[in-house]
Amino acid sequence: RLPAERSGAEQTAPQHQLKARMIIAHIAAAPDEETKAMWVSEQVDNDAELEGAAVTFEENAGDLADGAWLDFRAGWAQWVQVRDTQLMPAALAGDAEEFERLLLDVAEPVKGEFVDALDVTAAEIVARSAEIAERSAAEETTSIVLMVGALAAGVLLAMGMGYAVAHTIRGSLGRV
Repeated sequence: RLPAERSGAEQTAPQHQLKARMIIAHIAAAPDEETKAMWVSEQVDNDAELEGAAVTFEENAGDLADGAWLDFRAGWAQWVQVRDTQLMPAALAGDAEEFERLLLDVAEPVKGEFVDALDVTAAEIVARSAEIAERSAAEETTSIVLMVGALAAGVLLAMGMGYAVAHTIRGSLGRV
């Protein structure tokens, strides 16, 4: 198994980025300040969980944490900045028209880039997992062949020794 598989972080980051996008929509649609505050708090918690998952992935994924993953991290940071500096003020002000404009014109293009990078990272993880599975299957086949060969050699050795002992005993009985 890949170290990243143990963490589950490669699955957690996509879930949390999606959740973050849904939360900002909830904030924009919230009917009152109390509900908005609850969703803002949820957003803070979600951001922390995503960051924790991302760090865990980076600590365990080796070279899978390069390339597309770094593109995701950069795109995600850019989207969070758009969310916090443009979408959030419009959502908290209850300005649905401005929120929608910012969402479509500013946030969505950024989202498309980081989601694409996340998809590439997921494909790289799947490919690496397949490579590891193939190597493991080949090693298993080699182990089985070696085990069968050792077993056959052991049986032949035991038969040869049995034959030698039986021959010695027959020879001794023949002299008596």
